[in-house]
Amino acid sequence: RARYQRDLIRATQALGEISARRDAAAEQLRYRLAGILHGPVQGRLALASMTIRQYVDGSDGDPVAQVKVLTTVQQILVSIDDELRALAVATPPTQTFESYIAQMQRTWAGVLDIAARVSPAAGQVMGERPALRDSAILVAKEAIMNARSHGRARVVVLSVDLASLTQLQISVLDDGIGANADKGSGLGSRIFDRSTTSWSLASVGFGGSLFTANIEVPAEPMSPHQLAGIS
Repeated sequence: RARYQRDLIRATQALGEISARRDAAAEQLRYRLAGILHGPVQGRLALASMTIRQYVDGSDGDPVAQVKVLTTVQQILVSIDDELRALAVATPPTQTFESYIAQMQRTWAGVLDIAARVSPAAGQVMGERPALRDSAILVAKEAIMNARSHGRARVVVLSVDLASLTQLQISVLDDGIGANADKGSGLGSRIFDRSTTSWSLASVGFGGSLFTANIEVPAEPMSPHQLAGIS
């Protein structure tokens, strides 16, 4: 009977772990989808709209310009399909923080100018800790997208540095309309609450806004040799 109870407990624990992994995978997929819809998709639609508006305002009905603008808009919309197809990949390709920001700079060219500065110390600690890198990417991406979609920014300056040995600090300064104190919390706020130890968003003197967040630096993973020493 005691053995039966032990087996039952182990089976229950195994089922609990499977359920937890399933829920975590589902949540990750939801956040990836929300991030794509909230970021690159929204940005590309804005770029398509601006391209059409520029044609309407300045082409004088030139058929060559019309073909050119329609081709450009089609390419923009096709790139949205590429983003959505990426959701089918079980494990997204590993990127450094710097390469991800460089990808954002290319994606948003013509809509949002993104300047970035990552200190050597911050780059090193993100490279050594994948979980920290992923959190930093998620927070930086959401802050930049918010600056564009809610603040109507055309330029953002991203800075990443170590505030201390245990805190990575991300700041995003933009030239938009400033922070909206009346706006309720949404997906971005939930992402920041979940991924950071603290964060703030405030208007600055010249009319833009400054987002600042601190992310806890996890303990350095032990090497196989260190693990063997305590086993």
